[in-house]
Amino acid sequence: MPIVAGESFSVNATGTAKGVKSLPMIVTGSFTGRTVNGTVAERSGHCPAPKQVENPYLATFKATAPK
Repeated sequence: MPIVAGESFSVNATGTAKGVKSLPMIVTGSFTGRTVNGTVAERSGHCPAPKQVENPYLATFKATAPK
């Protein structure tokens, strides 16, 4: 995907981990100068009882490109 300062993005992806089924994820964020801020969340996620929660996986990130 092209990277353009001042624009946002949204990408569907699949997360995997050893011993865990794959998870449909969505990665969203926006660029400001050399910095990107965003989130990674499970798409349409829910946990079965007894830990019923919506979107059980959600992480935020910030990255800055070197000069």
